[in-house]
Amino acid sequence: QAKREGRLQDDDEMSVKALEEAGYSRSEAEKLNTAVQVYDAAKVQSQDANVVTGFGNNGGEEFLSFLQTGESLVIGKDDGWRSWYQQTSGRLVDIQNPDGSWNGHHCIT
Repeated sequence: QAKREGRLQDDDEMSVKALEEAGYSRSEAEKLNTAVQVYDAAKVQSQDANVVTGFGNNGGEEFLSFLQTGESLVIGKDDGWRSWYQQTSGRLVDIQNPDGSWNGHHCIT
C-alpha cells in the first residue's frame, strides 16, 4: 500500500520505522508491516513441496488451494507467480488421467 501510494519507493526497506517516516501512524505501520511479512512467508510456504503435494489425494482442497494461491500471487503482482505456475501446472498435468479427464480422489470431488 505504501509503495502503491508513492509513500515508499519500490526499493525502500519495508519496516515499521520506514512506514512511520512515510507518514503512517505507529498502529498503521505495524499492521502494514505485519501484512507484508505474512504475505512473504505464505508465498514461500505455499511453494514448498510438502504443501504442494497436499494430503496426497489430489482432491478438492488441493485444487482450491492451487486456485487461491495463484490468485493471490497474480493480484499481488508478484513475480514469483511464474515459477509457482510452472511447478503447479506441471503437477496438474501429471495427475490427469491419460485421456485428459479427472478422477476425484477426495471426499468433495
